[in-house]
Amino acid sequence: MFRRASVVVAFLAVSLVACGEQAGIAAYFEEAQALAERMVEVGGKFETLMNVQEDPLVWSDEEKRELNDQYGLLQDVQDEAAAMTVPPAFTEAHPLLVQSIGEMLGAIDIIRDIAEAPETATMEKADEMTKKAEKGEALADQYVAEVERILEEKYPGMMAEDEEE
Repeated sequence: MFRRASVVVAFLAVSLVACGEQAGIAAYFEEAQALAERMVEVGGKFETLMNVQEDPLVWSDEEKRELNDQYGLLQDVQDEAAAMTVPPAFTEAHPLLVQSIGEMLGAIDIIRDIAEAPETATMEKADEMTKKAEKGEALADQYVAEVERILEEKYPGMMAEDEEE
């Protein structure tokens, strides 16, 4: 779900620290990297949970607990992302990350509702869940693209090094 964002943020964190860039920007990307890693972990567990469902309308109590646990972990990630200290250059890009997580939470919440009350499942809910997941991914991609754009404008040497490797 969030792998591309995680890889790019990890590279940026290492590059900024290695290049001795401003401490605030390096700290931002280090924190963003930790969040991205947790997002990938939660996303992977959620996907695994979805893939083992023989019937998307039948959830065991244990599976419901796991689904709720993953939702809670992702909510924590969103709360932490929203509370991050964002360097001025990234204040327009950062909300995309928070919104991306929010959309993914919305998609998981629909699944949680269906797991608790399968009789409420409809094609409309399935479509809404898909749209939220797709929007979350698109926002994560947009965040990465915006961060890359900012870095290319403000730190062109660093982005050129990445392209050579």
